[in-house]
Amino acid sequence: MNPFGVILKRLLMPDSTASEIVDCLEQLRDPKFAPPMMQYLATEFGENPKITRVLIRAAAETSYRPLHDLLAKRLLDDPTSEFAFDLLDALGKTGRPDYAGIVLMFLGDEYGLPIQTTAVCSLGLLGSALAIPALLEVIRVKKHRLRELAIDGLRRILAQQIVNKPLEAYLIAYSPKVRERIRAAIGIRKPRRTIAT
Repeated sequence: MNPFGVILKRLLMPDSTASEIVDCLEQLRDPKFAPPMMQYLATEFGENPKITRVLIRAAAETSYRPLHDLLAKRLLDDPTSEFAFDLLDALGKTGRPDYAGIVLMFLGDEYGLPIQTTAVCSLGLLGSALAIPALLEVIRVKKHRLRELAIDGLRRILAQQIVNKPLEAYLIAYSPKVRERIRAAIGIRKPRRTIAT
């Protein structure tokens, strides 16, 4: 049996432990497993939920772009599938900012709190300036955990200094009171005005 088949066989065992699954994930990081993972996720996606979930997690940890694109395609093909949570989480873990547009689609209330939460977390991991307006809106209108995750994600994006314009340029769309509330939540001060002399 080929090495990929051996890993699948281990995952299929009903009594496989969490440490065995972690061991399988470690092995699947080897670039030689990217093509068979892609083949499985392209042709046998969802046939065995346990294997599908493990392979989605493993795919996110590879640097193999075609595999990441396949995850994005799977998510777009069926955004309400039982694997939507896993796929959103995986797209975030790829760290590829160009997936932000896809992840943004899952912030809508129609997807429910678990999916929205995963989308917010993934946006912070992707580090795309495209996510800033959406995260600001989550900070403005949502409460509790989702708001906290949006604040963390926004801080992460701002810390990476990938933004072409200052945060104030995004905040201008809000009233002064809302701007101040968002600044306080993120932990930044209002910029000082300079007086011309």
